[in-house]
Amino acid sequence: MTSTVFVNGVTLTDAEWFNDTNAVVYDEIFNVKNSTYGAIGDGSTDDTAAIQSAIDAVPTSGGGTTHGYILYFPPGKYKLTDTLVI
Repeated sequence: MTSTVFVNGVTLTDAEWFNDTNAVVYDEIFNVKNSTYGAIGDGSTDDTAAIQSAIDAVPTSGGGTTHGYILYFPPGKYKLTDTLVI
């Protein structure tokens, strides 16, 4: 069993359910693996576009009013084939 603790004090245990719910529950957390961004994290799929999409969403979301923004990478191996722009 794994746990993830975020800066806002939320603790998620076995956070796989979080993949598709973060935009609804926590507007300051951007999970690169959710269905909006679609990173796979299997070590062979190119995740560059998905991660860049999550990065690009951060400043336009309207969230992060108290704790800032979180770009969340669930456990995995993320393959990049190009430069990310932050």
